[in-house]
Amino acid sequence: MTTSPAAALELKGCVFDIEHFAIQDGPGIRTLVFLKGCPLGCSWCANPESQRTEPELMYYESSCTRCNLCVPTCPTHAITPNPDAGITVNWPHCTNCGACVEPCVSRALRIVGKHMSVGEVVHEIEKDRPFYRRSNGGVTLGGGEPTLQTEFACALLKEFQKRFLHTAIETCGYVAWNRLEQVVKHCQLVYFDIKCMDAAIHRRLTGVSNKLILNNADRVSRETSVIIRIPVVPGCNDSEENIRRTAEFAKRLGRNVQRVELLPYHQFGEPKYRRFGREYKLHDTPRPERERLSYLRRIVESCGMTAHIGQ
Repeated sequence: MTTSPAAALELKGCVFDIEHFAIQDGPGIRTLVFLKGCPLGCSWCANPESQRTEPELMYYESSCTRCNLCVPTCPTHAITPNPDAGITVNWPHCTNCGACVEPCVSRALRIVGKHMSVGEVVHEIEKDRPFYRRSNGGVTLGGGEPTLQTEFACALLKEFQKRFLHTAIETCGYVAWNRLEQVVKHCQLVYFDIKCMDAAIHRRLTGVSNKLILNNADRVSRETSVIIRIPVVPGCNDSEENIRRTAEFAKRLGRNVQRVELLPYHQFGEPKYRRFGREYKLHDTPRPERERLSYLRRIVESCGMTAHIGQ
């Protein structure tokens, strides 16, 4: 059944951020729309707020004024006073209802993620139109994994295309092809993450097999332009063998693969884990040195691929 234009604008999805004036995720100046939900469990993930599909509570201890006005508002009694940390949140008991957020005038408690309609997202996007026009920019959907919200992602991309905007997505590739294909056909560029070529190591690092991901990378590269991204995480996937195998794989995908990007690991997301009451597993992992990244870039180039080092 065909969805009417009005109904398409009313379709809702869960968005956790809209970043304006981005320059790293596609040509020109762009707007990034981050959708919640991800099927992977990468130990280095910098956006824990992207992992679950629904809005959820975050607690900023440094902003808490110890007023305790939030304590009696929690219907599940998941919040209790703590003289050392302001409050303690019993995370397994928290239902993310948001009742505690309104009385928190210091914004120490916040709900991350919002159900937005396609029309509401497009309204935000239109604010950046002058920048798109001057820079040949556009819109990139990221996450999380945007293809998990297949219908919403497709509706967004269609609306962007109607407005003659360049469209791109960032994907981990771990999604059924019939869903990924629906999204890709509305994209002019796909950023495709490949974490690791070794199946056993990939499962240990992300919780899932890489078979579907590699198969989808092959299929996507037949449909549109692709940039392969490798998050370079010391001690996890930064071996010469893995980088070489990934570059060789990218070369075999053909002419639609523009380049390979090496994205250096960072710890900027570590404080967010505490705000969700979760453990960050790589707190002792250093950022890769520039010399090491340059060496890995030369390995990629030796396989006949253009290579960039990201931010």
